[in-house]
Order: sequence, then structure tokens, then C-alpha cells
Amino acid sequence: MSITNPNQEQFNFRGWWFRKGRFLLSHLFLGFLALTMLLPFLWMLNASIKPLDAIEQLSPLPERPQKARFVEQMEIGKKDTLFPLRSWEKKLQYYTNLLGPEQVQQLWEKFVREHPKIGLPPQGDPNVELQRVSANLRNTFLEYLAETQFSLARYYSHYARTNYHNVWNSKDISFKRYYFNSLFVAAWVTLLQCFTSAMAAYAFSRLHWPGRDSVFKLYLATMMIPGVVTMIPNFALMVKLRLLDSYVGLIVPAAFSAFGTFLLRQFMLTIPPSLDEAAIIDGASQWQIFSDIILPLSRPGLIVLSIFTFMGNYGSFFWPLVLIKSEHLRTLPIGMLYFDSNYGNQTNLIMAASVMNIVPLIILFVAVQKHLVRGIQLGAIKG
Repeated sequence: MSITNPNQEQFNFRGWWFRKGRFLLSHLFLGFLALTMLLPFLWMLNASIKPLDAIEQLSPLPERPQKARFVEQMEIGKKDTLFPLRSWEKKLQYYTNLLGPEQVQQLWEKFVREHPKIGLPPQGDPNVELQRVSANLRNTFLEYLAETQFSLARYYSHYARTNYHNVWNSKDISFKRYYFNSLFVAAWVTLLQCFTSAMAAYAFSRLHWPGRDSVFKLYLATMMIPGVVTMIPNFALMVKLRLLDSYVGLIVPAAFSAFGTFLLRQFMLTIPPSLDEAAIIDGASQWQIFSDIILPLSRPGLIVLSIFTFMGNYGSFFWPLVLIKSEHLRTLPIGMLYFDSNYGNQTNLIMAASVMNIVPLIILFVAVQKHLVRGIQLGAIKG
């Protein structure tokens, strides 16, 4: 008989902990945090494909009364539009013809076993026995019958089409126009801000001129000024330039960024200066060096900046709220405010509009995820 050494067991556990255990525990903890952060999004997505009366249910599966209501209104209602108003006798006769007397009898036996207090015989005739019970019990048994015709996929597909169609084609809110305005403004701001930030970053990182570092520090100091402080001067400037209530007024003030300049400058500092020297020897101008050498090598940094800029301007709320008065120029955040005012009691439509609002951001992140991680890693290292 072998004798187990307690010290050997402790040593094995300690070795397993340092090799695998601590990493397993950290991954479980991070997975729990990720699931916690994901739950609100999953609830929003689930609520967007539900009817209004099922919003407060945590379970994604509808309850039996909701299943029966859906079957009566959508499935049977296509053949008999007055079916929901029919008497219980006609409804029972319909299900008997549809399912057959044997299956109806089996469902009746199941119903009686689950409701023993009603005191009815399981082998009795449902047509006779239902006359002796209350209207609530009759409706409950009819729900049992309707549940046999229920399809979960058809249930969610119907309400998904209905909710998203009602939002997209709303007569009160021009959601399609708001979508276009947000994408149009965010795309132009992203393009201009990447261009202006790249040129400024090139001047601060590759060119040598008196006072360069002092000007850069002063430029960075503007990042400490809250946006609310500059809101009134910017608004007064837009008034003088007659850019109120216009696309130009939304785009131009956001086309310059100290953060973008700082991010691209730190990235351009990682590019070897020997490339500039070789290009100058070959007779290249500063613009050629910038456009043909530095800018292509800065593509990961530009992708990072474009993502941050697009996300920030796509969800911008306060500046469009102050600047825009016309309904056809509203962006999605402003449109969601008016949408909530008109449809505030219809949570399923609000959630459908919210899902449609964040779809472009999800597509953008998934498309450039690899470039985003690589750009952050490379830009954080100064060579």
C-alpha cells in the first residue's frame, strides 16, 4: 500500500495553481464581467423583438396566454378574422377539427391533472365538462389547445418585422432621414479630422521649427478646457458666419482635434527619421514625404483615430441640439429624443430604434477590430 505524502499533494496543487489555476480563475472572472456588461444589450435586443405586453418578462419564452393570443390573432386570424371574438364552443370545435378528438382528449386529461381543485373527471367529454367550469378555466383550456399550434421562430420573426418596420417607416418621426444625417455628418467629420490631425501631427513630429514643442504643449492644453466652456463662443461664431441650422455648422467645428493630433504625433514618432532623409536625398518635397511615406505608414493610427472620431460624432447630442432647428437636419441622438416623446409608452419600439442606432458602430468595430488593437499597441510605443 502506497502512503500519500501531504507535502507532495500540496506541492502538486501549488504547481497546478501557478501553471493553470490562476489563469483559469482570471478568465472565469473576466468572462463573468463580460457577461454582466453584455446583459443590458441582450435585454435590449430581446425587447426589440417582443410585443409590448411581454417586455417586463425576463424569460425570452412567452407565457401560455401570449402564445394563445398570438396563435388566434396571427395564425387562425388569417383564415377567420373574427376568431378571437368567437364563443368558446366554436373555438373548441375548431381545435377539435384541427387536432382531432383524441389529442383534444389527451390535453383535457392533462389539464384536469394540473387543476385538481376543479373536481372534474379526466375521462369526461370536454364539450360537456367545460360548461360546468368558470370562464377563466375555459380560456385556460383553450390556451392549452392553441399552444400546440405555436411556433417560437414565427413568433419572434413576426414581432421583429413589425417593430423594426414601425420604427423605420414611422409617420411621426423621419427615422430614415435621421439615420442619413448621422452617418453623413460623422463620415465627413471623421474624414476632415483625420486629414487635419495628420497634417498637424506631421508638423509637430517630423518638421523642425522654432518653438515647435512649446506650441505643441499649448495646443495640448486646450484638451483640458471643457467643451461646455467653448459652446457659447462656437455658437456665436456660427451665428456670425450664418452657419446655424446647416450641415456645415455641424461638421466644421468638429473637424479639428487636439487629441487626434497628439495620437498621430506619438505614432509618427515611431517611424524612423532615416526614411525622411532618404526621401529628401531622392528629391522628394515635404508634401511627397507626408503623402507617400508617412501617411501610409500611419494607417493603423489613422484607423484608431477614425474609429474614435466616428463613434464620438455619431453619438454627439448637445451640439446638434443647440445648432439644429429644422426637422430634416436632426441627427439620430436628437431624433431619439423626439422618438421617446412620441413613443415613450411603447418600450418595444424604443428598444428597436436603439438597436438600429448602434448597428453601424458594431459593424465598424467588427470590421476594423484587428487594426484597432494593432494601432493602439504601436502608437503606445515611442521609438
